[in-house]
Amino acid sequence: MEELPIAIIPDVTNWSENFAFAGFDPDAGIELFCHIGRWRRDLNLWREVVSIALPDGSILVHRGIGDARATPRGPGGSNLQIEIIDPDRASMEVRFYGSARRVPEAELFERNLEESPHYRLRFNLSYVGVAPKWDLSKVGHQSEFMGAGHVEQMGRLSGVIELGERRFNYDTLINRDHSRGPRVFDSNIRHSWLQGYLNDGLMFQLYEAEVTGKVGPAYSEANVVENGVPCDAKVTILDKLPFNNNRDLIRAPVRIHFEYSNKSLEVTATEFVRTISMQSTSPNDMYLGRRQVDDAQNTTVVEQGVRYRSADGRTGYGHMERLVPGKLLVDPL
Repeated sequence: MEELPIAIIPDVTNWSENFAFAGFDPDAGIELFCHIGRWRRDLNLWREVVSIALPDGSILVHRGIGDARATPRGPGGSNLQIEIIDPDRASMEVRFYGSARRVPEAELFERNLEESPHYRLRFNLSYVGVAPKWDLSKVGHQSEFMGAGHVEQMGRLSGVIELGERRFNYDTLINRDHSRGPRVFDSNIRHSWLQGYLNDGLMFQLYEAEVTGKVGPAYSEANVVENGVPCDAKVTILDKLPFNNNRDLIRAPVRIHFEYSNKSLEVTATEFVRTISMQSTSPNDMYLGRRQVDDAQNTTVVEQGVRYRSADGRTGYGHMERLVPGKLLVDPL
């Protein structure tokens, strides 16, 4: 799948195309999640979601819809722009210039984002891949919500984030993805999308999803990169969020076991340093904050900056996205 946005949008029900960048900078104490995807009501427009968790416990959040910054070199909405500089080297620029809300982490977990004072936010972050691309298209057909074309890649994202007159340096390994194809959320799902970087250079990625009432995952894919060489891996998540009564468990340790190239790796997410709460809805949209509309807990998503420790004492960091199962919210048609 080419890196540039598709030139001709296919006439396919629930078709979508998305780009995402996610990562935690342990030195700066900053967690970042930027997502831009075609808006389901008009695929020529882009829906952008920007969320940056700062070291003081506040989170900068923005959501917008538009095409003002779109170019043939990449997607762009009202304020966010991705420019693909060199598709072969996976060199990209992630730019934002506009405003954002600044809210406490706990507030975003308790309620949907509400209107209030905004702050000037600007960043220009450079991305370059540090590992081969990981192609997940082979399992895209196994669910309705993944996207038939799907590539991911670990790389370095670096630059300066400006909040008013304040400047924050951001320089860390992250994971980015690009997916396209029919995509719809129409059932209760439990998924984990995560990445990790250990202090000896070993890196790993994982993407797994399960549907309520079905035995076994819809897909469970993992990739371990050791000495620059990618290895397909089998993975077992030993500590999953339950389908019910799970809100208080989003910061509980998670053990993950990988088998690859006749080797095994067990790592534990020992600390969830920052948590950004988001709301996914059916058929396919994304909002900031957690919305609760009735007595039954509604499905939500958490984007979390993570610290890892392996069973043999190595340490590391990374990012973890999990869908916290509950009753799925349905947007009006």
